[in-house]
Amino acid sequence: MLTILFVILLVSATLSVVKIAIKLTWGLLKILLAVTLFPVIFVVLFVSGLIYLVIGILAIVLVLSLLGNLIL
Repeated sequence: MLTILFVILLVSATLSVVKIAIKLTWGLLKILLAVTLFPVIFVVLFVSGLIYLVIGILAIVLVLSLLGNLIL
């Protein structure tokens, strides 16, 4: 159950960050870091057993991304 929640939050948070990155016209490096580095860090933390930490971080990123979409 936590794995499904993790995958859903990871995909939605990554897509939200990508949308905001494109909207704010960040540089190509920042977009690549947002698309590759953050999910890799989250997957490593998830595999190493820090599931609750990762789900909490993803939930915070998702809320901030949604608030960013509402403001922009």
